[in-house]
Amino acid sequence: QVVGHISQACEHELAWVDGGRAATLRKIFEAWTSAQVWAIHRAFTNDKYPEELEYESAAALLGLPEFNMLFLWDVISLSDDTLFFADLLTCVSVFSNTTLQDKARFLLAVYDSSRRGTLTVEEMCSMIAG
Repeated sequence: QVVGHISQACEHELAWVDGGRAATLRKIFEAWTSAQVWAIHRAFTNDKYPEELEYESAAALLGLPEFNMLFLWDVISLSDDTLFFADLLTCVSVFSNTTLQDKARFLLAVYDSSRRGTLTVEEMCSMIAG
């Protein structure tokens, strides 16, 4: 099961690179610091935001220019209606200007639902499937 998720993730990665999505998201979030990324996570963990976000809530949280927000929404939304908060947090973290260690700590905090400091197989599959 894990191998299947990893294989699927690799296929999606090729589509991201070939389509220029990754480069555009990097431009959008390259100035974001570790402090900004953690501030968004704190908003989520304080139950300020639901698990699924509507466009207006995501736009208010990120404060991006409209054209950047529309691009981001098109890339990671489930439908035209909502996106998963974890997907948004992952995107911001991966494409931000933070160290690899900070990104790893941040993703662990997002996907470690058991709060044990480690990921279960299910949590890892959830992260990979994103």
